[in-house]
Amino acid sequence: MHDAPAPLGSSIRIFLANGGSDGVWVVEKSNWTGTALMAPRTRYKALRSRPDLEGPASTS
Repeated sequence: MHDAPAPLGSSIRIFLANGGSDGVWVVEKSNWTGTALMAPRTRYKALRSRPDLEGPASTS
């Protein structure tokens, strides 16, 4: 019987763009080239105005 390899952990880095947890979050995961953006609905306009979202791979 072969044991399955243990899952590897990942690191994430969170940048609070507005300086607090109630604003826009920019999240990067180790060994991944993408960036995740998160914001509450009240900050959606600020999120959509970020230059990060102007590239060809951006979706809304």
